[in-house]
Amino acid sequence: MRELGASSFVGVTLCDGTGRALGHLTLLDRKPCPDPERWKATIERYRERVAAELIARDSVRELEALLEATRNGGADALRALAVGLARELRARASFICELLPGRTDRVRSLAISIDGGLQPCGEVDLAGTPCAVTHRDGLHFIDDGVHALYPGWPPLKELGSRGYLGLRLDARDGTHLGHFGVLHDRPLSPAIAKLPIVRLYAERAAAELERSHADEQRAVVERRRVAGPRCACTCQSTHHPAPRPHRSPRRARRIASMASPSSSMTSRWSAPRSSACSSGSASRCARSRTALRA
Repeated sequence: MRELGASSFVGVTLCDGTGRALGHLTLLDRKPCPDPERWKATIERYRERVAAELIARDSVRELEALLEATRNGGADALRALAVGLARELRARASFICELLPGRTDRVRSLAISIDGGLQPCGEVDLAGTPCAVTHRDGLHFIDDGVHALYPGWPPLKELGSRGYLGLRLDARDGTHLGHFGVLHDRPLSPAIAKLPIVRLYAERAAAELERSHADEQRAVVERRRVAGPRCACTCQSTHHPAPRPHRSPRRARRIASMASPSSSMTSRWSAPRSSACSSGSASRCARSRTALRA
């Protein structure tokens, strides 16, 4: 200030919605300030606008870092989102959960970040947790006292949580996929829920969950497509046997006689020969008797 030759000074701190300092706005003059109150009113009018510009600039930078961290997608992207949002909000913990298939009362955690480190995941019932309200209303914010409101949820007691922010993650068609939550051991500012960066993280997490579910559905369809022809062949061979080769009746009789000569030959030739011999003997006997009488 001495180098600038300033003799009067008015400044204010610029903060984001979480109370984090972004910078400061200052008015300087080489002459003594004739009306300090006027200067204060002027700088207050510009304070919010300048802070919004700084927040927008930081959001662009954070978005670029977010896209870089989640470029490959999958589980790594979800873990990067959980760690990144907790860092941006300077919160103790953040987590991403998805609803179990066919369930609306139980979720599976996909990424949990506490104090900057990743923690093991698991399943939990929504009953008795602030996350149940998040799934019902889409957004649930508690600035202070979350542990007193939900004493039966162990993470709140373990972390000494006071503030909570939860956002439901929806697909583009409105299907509920899961939720994104933030816990802090100090009160949270109500402006946190309106920060653009929070919405960006939530939308990115929802897109990642939707893509994961679409990949699973495509895999199921592919498995059914591959298994379909194999099942059809099995059914055809079981219920529709291949026809036997055609044989003429004469060839069939010949094969049958060769297969069982005693039964077939006896049935075909023995009986007729016996019958023929009996009739021939009777006629010869009759002729002999006629000749003797003569």
